[in-house]
Amino acid sequence: MGDIINEKVFTLKQIAEFSKSEKKPKGFSRQYLNKEIERGNLKATKFNGLHLVEKEEAIKYLSKKNIILQI
Repeated sequence: MGDIINEKVFTLKQIAEFSKSEKKPKGFSRQYLNKEIERGNLKATKFNGLHLVEKEEAIKYLSKKNIILQI
């Protein structure tokens, strides 16, 4: 995953990984995150077949879900 402090965009796989918690050990599925994009709840750009989410958007989205990134 690299150094997340220096990353400017995240993949859905990374966001799913960030969403893991004690209450939800599997985190969000990529299918769920795709639905969130379709609903307009998560802004992403598609590049080479991957959805990419800007760092600030990921932080904002996860905080709405009560998930705080430690970065």
